[in-house]
Amino acid sequence: MSYTVRSGDNMSAIAARHNISLQSLIAANPQVRNPNLIHVGQSLNIPGRRDDFVPAATTPQTTASGGTAYTVRSGDSMSSIAARHNVSLQALVAANRHITNASLIYPGQKLTIPGTRSSQQPVAATPSQDVRRGSQGSAVRWVQDALVRSGYMTAAQVATGPGIFGPQTDAAVRRFQRDHGLVVDGIAGPITRRALASAMEGAGQASQVSVDHNTTLHYDGSKPAPGTTRTDAWNPVNAPIQGVSGNRSVTRYNDVINQFAVGVNPRYAPRGGNTYCNIFVWDVTRAMGAEIPHWVDGNGNRVGVGKGRELSANGVCSWLSNHGARHGWRKVSAAEAQAAANQGKPVVSSWLNQGGIGHVGIVRPGEITSRGPAAAQAGGTNFNRGHVADGYGSRPVSYWVHA
Repeated sequence: MSYTVRSGDNMSAIAARHNISLQSLIAANPQVRNPNLIHVGQSLNIPGRRDDFVPAATTPQTTASGGTAYTVRSGDSMSSIAARHNVSLQALVAANRHITNASLIYPGQKLTIPGTRSSQQPVAATPSQDVRRGSQGSAVRWVQDALVRSGYMTAAQVATGPGIFGPQTDAAVRRFQRDHGLVVDGIAGPITRRALASAMEGAGQASQVSVDHNTTLHYDGSKPAPGTTRTDAWNPVNAPIQGVSGNRSVTRYNDVINQFAVGVNPRYAPRGGNTYCNIFVWDVTRAMGAEIPHWVDGNGNRVGVGKGRELSANGVCSWLSNHGARHGWRKVSAAEAQAAANQGKPVVSSWLNQGGIGHVGIVRPGEITSRGPAAAQAGGTNFNRGHVADGYGSRPVSYWVHA
């Protein structure tokens, strides 16, 4: 159904008027670069309404890749679909690469459900041997099985050369490495094998990297640190530099922020009409030992990937107001925010947009000016060094500091 924007309209009001979710409306209109900026006369696509949606037939249909076809229903999310079909969220996402943002699906979309966990054989022990193109044997077979279980290969592809590391296995390994922020070399070395083992278990674990709690590593923000570039943004990353609550320093806080190189990191690059300010805030606060979670339960407590709901920028703002205090966050002034950041304490900026999409960012060590505290952010514009007004403009901003 087509809709023409009228005077006074905004995306949330249009969604409410047509009894659909704001997310499904945004997902159905990728031509709208900024959902907060629509204009009179603009044409929008209204996806199927909640009250007239007809569920897909219950008879399973097999797809060409060997999975089961599924049609998204009102109220669905990728995590709920994965749980309902007893598959991992990672495997579901990997089997549906046409979905550019797993947080935005809408009724009527077609998905492929990969083979369920219950139908799989027990996971074999992780091999100790590195394998690459041209390798053969049981270690290659383990890698291929891991790639099938995590959705990066099909059983039919493996059947063309079981136990043989050929071009299809090489391509699948490289895709897996790219999606998980690993070195993309096509070699199933120790780090790649550990990540494959986690993916097989459906744990949604972050890539394992060496974590530095001291001060031996330093970054200037020009290049992302190893392990911080995975673009499946709903999964966490384990950054190499981490802070510890109770042992703060301005040098450490600067290094934690800089290691993500938000201005050039593909993890935060706008894509598919979506931006990732909430993910950047999640990553920095998590590395600082003061996590503002991305996945929470109904009480605002952190849960594992796919086991609760995801926090959008507005969700982060609400979480800070409703649950921040019991997790060590308190509201402060702009001047207090800059002073705290200059002491090495994690500080977050936020704007709750009741009529659309909000914004969150990081206050970093620096100098407060007429444009507000020093800042780093992801969003429509990504920058590692700037000021709050560079991201928020004249919008009212709240500040939160973690002790």
